[in-house]
Amino acid sequence: MKKFWTLLKLDFKALLMNSNMGGRRNKRRAATGLGALILICAVMLYISGIYSFMFAQVLSPVGGLDIMLMLMATLGAVMMFVFTVFSAQGVVFGGKDKDLIFSLPVNAFTVMLSRVFAVYLENLVIGLFLAVPAGIAYLVYGGAGGVGFLLLFLVGMAFLALLPTLLSLIVGFVISLISSRMPKKKLISNILYFVALALLMVFAFSLNAQMTGITQNPEGIRLALQQYVFPVALMQQAACNADLLALLALIAISVLPFVALVYLFSRCYKKVITGLGSHQLRRDYKLREVAAGSAFGALLKKEFSRYTGSSIYLMNTAFGIVLMLGGGIYCLFASGQIGDMIAQIGLDTQVIFPMVLAVILFMVSTCCTTDVSISLEGKTLWILKEAPIDPMELFKAKILLNLLVAVPGTALSALLIGLAFHFTAAQTLMLILLPALFSALVAVFGLMVNLYLPKLDGTSDAIIVKQSMSAFIGIFGPMLLAIGLGLLYAFALSAVMAFESFYAICCGVLALAIAALWGWMRKKGVKLFLALN
Repeated sequence: MKKFWTLLKLDFKALLMNSNMGGRRNKRRAATGLGALILICAVMLYISGIYSFMFAQVLSPVGGLDIMLMLMATLGAVMMFVFTVFSAQGVVFGGKDKDLIFSLPVNAFTVMLSRVFAVYLENLVIGLFLAVPAGIAYLVYGGAGGVGFLLLFLVGMAFLALLPTLLSLIVGFVISLISSRMPKKKLISNILYFVALALLMVFAFSLNAQMTGITQNPEGIRLALQQYVFPVALMQQAACNADLLALLALIAISVLPFVALVYLFSRCYKKVITGLGSHQLRRDYKLREVAAGSAFGALLKKEFSRYTGSSIYLMNTAFGIVLMLGGGIYCLFASGQIGDMIAQIGLDTQVIFPMVLAVILFMVSTCCTTDVSISLEGKTLWILKEAPIDPMELFKAKILLNLLVAVPGTALSALLIGLAFHFTAAQTLMLILLPALFSALVAVFGLMVNLYLPKLDGTSDAIIVKQSMSAFIGIFGPMLLAIGLGLLYAFALSAVMAFESFYAICCGVLALAIAALWGWMRKKGVKLFLALN
């Protein structure tokens, strides 16, 4: 048991980037991990607060507060799965310390249980901070039980969090197992992740469509939730009715499968880990003439291979572009419905166009591959530093990769949206030009942040991509800029300036900012890169 708690402590610290000892760098990593945890808590509180009180206000007149609790618990389970599914493979089945861990006198079950439990603790934080506003909304709108209800609801959510953790573990295990036995394992892993993401989005859209008639048929919604998400119904029954038998049933449904499957997985844990770290050799390789290429081309190829070879890296940076492209396709096929809705609201193109552009800029701000590209070099960074290449060539390759990921998808989405909303050719071109400049700014800004805040000792891609300070600033900095530009025009400049003038000013300011950051990169950026170790 002592070994388990020791490993759990180390794994959870690694998950929050506080696994090393000593010095200012350790304090910086500790602050980064704490900041990531605080951010997750704040986001969960915000989402739960908005939806809990909205559902409670709608459902309380028809006696459906219990439905609100089940809906929020279901939303919490989905959020936990989404937050975990893309990192479970890296945290549980990845990491650079596997050789050291397996050399210790600890069995595979203890190792795997500690890593899975570390992921569960992250889900527990998400679940509890989703549950608190839901419980408060239940009590505010007339729910019975008081403090006793709230405590039982939180206890139930704590055990419910085991199920999405287990589901994400199964998905990560299956992908790891399949990819470890086949060539092109990274490609297969990424394809499977995209399929899983597509299925999740389809489920989310279908669920959202079914929720439109929630007040007309509360009993049907209640029965559907009790039938299809039975553990959530048990949690609601235990909390609202103080039913200890329901709570015990929830504990049994959550804990027993969790422990059993972790044990079954641990029996082949070493085999999967070994397979993931192995490389399949070609038997039909023939020595041929090797074509010479430029250093920049080789660097760009290396960046592309690194990007497509990491599921967590690809998913976290390309998600917004894929989502925007899916939205563009949907808008094109539903253009008639969109036109009718706009006509009913009474909005014209002059109002719709800035709103669409703001949404595109926001989605582009989520695509930043450069904010972790230096950190992902890790222990191989010395090879790039010793190679006879100009650091600026490396910077160009990293920035160009960001543009290749963001700009084509954004341009295609803009064309689809322009056709769906019947924008003019000039307006459609505007939907492409400003986001392209914004993407370039995001790329250069992300690289600058990563040079200032590198994390070269990350134990896995998941920790670097999801929880490093450079990733946090590289994403939320451009997000705040996109939101700020939209709010600036909507509330301050729309009454005194035409949108076309504001658009031209934004293009000019972004171009100047890119030029200034590029000049900084030539001087200070190169020095920071050469000083890394």
